[in-house]
Amino acid sequence: MKPYLASTTCIDWKHPAVQDKARQLALGIDGDKDIARHCFEFVRDEISHSWDARQNPVTCTASQVLEHGTGYCYAKSHLLAALLRANGIPAGLCYQRLTITDEPPYCLHGLNAIYLQEYGWYRVDPRGNKKGVNALFLPPHEKLAFSTVGKGEADLPEIWAEPLPQIVRLLESATTFQEVADNLPDVALVSQLAEAASKQPLPPPIDARLRKKSLARLKIGKWVRGGLQRLHLLPPAMEMVSNNPFQWRLYRKGDVYFFEADCQYGGVAKITLDEDQVRSYQQFGEAYLEQLRRELDVPFPCE
Repeated sequence: MKPYLASTTCIDWKHPAVQDKARQLALGIDGDKDIARHCFEFVRDEISHSWDARQNPVTCTASQVLEHGTGYCYAKSHLLAALLRANGIPAGLCYQRLTITDEPPYCLHGLNAIYLQEYGWYRVDPRGNKKGVNALFLPPHEKLAFSTVGKGEADLPEIWAEPLPQIVRLLESATTFQEVADNLPDVALVSQLAEAASKQPLPPPIDARLRKKSLARLKIGKWVRGGLQRLHLLPPAMEMVSNNPFQWRLYRKGDVYFFEADCQYGGVAKITLDEDQVRSYQQFGEAYLEQLRRELDVPFPCE
């Protein structure tokens, strides 16, 4: 749980103002559920949603949101996570992929997951209520601001300890609330990535520095839905594999080697190269890999 209690650049709960507000919200309250509810309702009700209020400045870090009293859904989720972490309650960030008009374009919507001792992980949405939006804190029942019922919409399953980089870049670079609204980020869904990946050759799945024994355990990355959260905590075994559309990186977990793409919402399935395949690769090189890729072109998902 350490990553979900950490003070970071965006979730800067060690900032004096954030700590003071966290103490105020927990004053006289016992139990993580009631403290979490108090923090949630404060961010939901007392911090304006920048688009709803047509309000500048654009904020990103928890301390900025608290100082200016406004933020987009992403920034408000940063503040709620900070207030919870300051009170010793693990909190992370979640995202939904939504469309505003029931058709493309799509955009990400930010919310939170709170770890409550009685219920485990529980999602809440502090974006702020308005006509047609009524997010509540009713564990273990979720009452979020938006449902994902339209084609292409999705609840993204990951719980992130820190915000997605593309969201941070937008909030740090935009100068007005309108600029944020005009550039809301999106991600491709796993099914879309799988389709795209099937049309692209995979990069060579080895590095010359890997020993034969390691190569025998090497995994060729394929797109499946999976929990990448824990994988992102692993150190890369080597630098980015070049000449590929998805920026594949090689990772190691114990004795297992596998590839992961840089896209945030995907997963990895593992296809082991056996000793015969290793020897064929060493003898025929890239030409054999191309043949192997065709042979391993299994339907999605492949695990």
